[in-house]
Amino acid sequence: MYKITKIKIPTNTKIKKAMQIISEGTFKIAIAVDKTNKLIGTLSDGNIRKGFLSGLIMDSTVESIIFRKPITAKINL
Repeated sequence: MYKITKIKIPTNTKIKKAMQIISEGTFKIAIAVDKTNKLIGTLSDGNIRKGFLSGLIMDSTVESIIFRKPITAKINL
């Protein structure tokens, strides 16, 4: 079983740290969450590449490049 906690990041995470998390993770994405662990969006290599092309650097935060409309599913209990 995979632990999602290993790929959760706050929106103020630096791009360099996010790249490490994505590289080491099984799913090859990071999940951006707020202070209450509410999903804000996802982050992939593609988002980071687009950020670099728009002028971001390794020390920039991921806040502006997070994909904020991910497809989600609710669990029926």
